[in-house]
Amino acid sequence: MAEQTTLTTQSGGAVSNPMKSWETGIAKALDDINDALPKDFSKPRFVQNAMTMIQDKPELIQNEKTRNQVLPVLMRGAVLGLDYTSKEWYPVSYGSKLEFQMSYRGAEKLARKYSIKPIKSIVCDIVRKGDDFQMEVKDNNVSVNFKPLPFNREETIGAFCFVVFEDGSALCETMNIDELESTRKMSKMGNGGAWKSTPWEMQKKCVIKRLMKRIEVDFENPQQGVYFNDDEAIATEPEEIIEVTQAEIEENQNSIPFSIDE
Repeated sequence: MAEQTTLTTQSGGAVSNPMKSWETGIAKALDDINDALPKDFSKPRFVQNAMTMIQDKPELIQNEKTRNQVLPVLMRGAVLGLDYTSKEWYPVSYGSKLEFQMSYRGAEKLARKYSIKPIKSIVCDIVRKGDDFQMEVKDNNVSVNFKPLPFNREETIGAFCFVVFEDGSALCETMNIDELESTRKMSKMGNGGAWKSTPWEMQKKCVIKRLMKRIEVDFENPQQGVYFNDDEAIATEPEEIIEVTQAEIEENQNSIPFSIDE
């Protein structure tokens, strides 16, 4: 568990248990947006996962520039019903701005849950040099044959996502490496973040998000659709990235105004 930092209030008084205050604040924020939460949403589970995120990334609440943005980002995950500990979304700092970013796992979960046509299976993967990928369209039916080389670590040449519905119909979307690279270059974090640490996951996310434009979905409320589309805009809107340095974190970590209960 991350070491807890002693925070101070606006008047200078010490906060004895900042983690408990965050837990209480998150629960209250969920109550405030109760009507926008999915029907199967578990508040206790989400609060637990939110606290795990804060403990994993204490710099988000230690730094004055991102601290007050944590709750709004968490609430986006709540409205979409996505799980941080299952790596369905993650917080990403673009300089002084904190953003919600969905993973390919989150996109797949939403596709399965909200597709009007029930989905039987989803296969989403990258294709490397030497792999055998074949897609056939015959009589308006799509079929895919993918035979990856065992333990293949050659360069990526593309990605695909193949969805089979319960009624037997199917959809397939593909993106070649030029299309994937074009998307990466438009991303705010194209040279860092998940694009740097796990590029294959971001490539899979690109292709499943493109496929979802062809799947008719029915979200439970309009806000879910807004947040889903916002995620795509965040991922592809060019912006200069200013890294938050460790020096800034250390400078502010013991004097950050405590406003979680406001």
